[in-house]
Amino acid sequence: MKKLIVLLLALSVVGIAVMAQDAAAAPAPTLKFSGYFNIGPEYYQLNGGAQEWYSNGSDSSTQGRFNLNAKYDAGSYGVAFRLREQDQWGIGNSGEVFARRLYGWMDAFNGMVRFQAGRLGDYAWSTGSGGNSWNCFGNLDGFTGMQVQIKPIDGLNFGGFVPFNSTASGAFAKVNSSGVPVNASAVSNPGDIVDAFSQGMIAGAYYLKDVGDIELGYMPGMFKDTGMFFFGAAYTGMSNLTAMVEGIMDNIGDTGTGGYAFTYLWINAAYKMDALTVGVIAEPQIYSWSDLGTKLRINPSVSYTIGDVAPGLGFVYLSDGIKGGPYTGWEVDPNVKFTLGKDTTLNVWAGFGGGKVLDPGQGFSDPKNSSAQDVYNYFMSRDGDVGYTPYYALWAKAGTVTKAGIDFVWNF
Repeated sequence: MKKLIVLLLALSVVGIAVMAQDAAAAPAPTLKFSGYFNIGPEYYQLNGGAQEWYSNGSDSSTQGRFNLNAKYDAGSYGVAFRLREQDQWGIGNSGEVFARRLYGWMDAFNGMVRFQAGRLGDYAWSTGSGGNSWNCFGNLDGFTGMQVQIKPIDGLNFGGFVPFNSTASGAFAKVNSSGVPVNASAVSNPGDIVDAFSQGMIAGAYYLKDVGDIELGYMPGMFKDTGMFFFGAAYTGMSNLTAMVEGIMDNIGDTGTGGYAFTYLWINAAYKMDALTVGVIAEPQIYSWSDLGTKLRINPSVSYTIGDVAPGLGFVYLSDGIKGGPYTGWEVDPNVKFTLGKDTTLNVWAGFGGGKVLDPGQGFSDPKNSSAQDVYNYFMSRDGDVGYTPYYALWAKAGTVTKAGIDFVWNF
């Protein structure tokens, strides 16, 4: 990692030296604004108990989200920011506006190298960058640090990222020495933090137009045996076919009895025949320690587009092979999506499920943390069906769940 840091710094110095030369040929600067808004009500009832209502943004997997973006592009350099408000600004709450992104970039060597620094918003190496991805493993959205992208040929992009601090972020939050999921900024014992560079990244991606894409990367991890590989591949040769796989190998090295190393895959296949679309998503999660077993989510779905209206139906099957199981669950999810404009949609959805995996809590559940051992995490996805949270998923209480909602999305 130290060699990577030296290389990134050296490339930065050289890049600054040639910036003036590249800037001379830059086009006229542009300033563009854009945004995103997602909100909607959700009804939820567990085991026939209390009827509850929530503010919910299914598309963003939050209680609601608003983004305001700005981008100044001078050709070979520029700056960008994203202001965001989400979650606690829902019904009866006031939230907090914060800068999700605030960074600058600079191209050098005729665009073969790009330097970015600040609170980034980059997806160049993330899985599914060509589209159809839910997880986007390897994205640097919200990470604070410096990134160097090297693009020697068309379609190839690789390099490294070094953070400016040791704060865990996004999907890459880790566990402390006791096994509890933490954000490094909140760790009470500074000794739990190895060093700032443990949250760095080495990654790359290759895109071949009308054929496919492949992504691969590695993060060392903040604590012992928490390193992670991420990978993805997709075929894009047919406009009516979706075929992709992405995944992670996490807690590398923590194998054997009592170990929590696992491999998680997200497999998405769909085929569109005129107005009819059929598809299936499969998500296996395999632990190295047999006591934790194998988790599996399978989600077949179908939709039919009639003008600006697309009714759909999904079915979800969940299975957990943890010791003492297996435990299973299911859910049926009808939904109707209305296209209100070029960038505006309204999705009306409902869901009914049963079994022993019903708790729709969001966030991560860690088998190293005893207080989380009765939680099997999944959340409402953008289509109103159940989206499985792979990390450390365990079984929950038996029963039934009924839910419904409306999801409004506006891109402007």
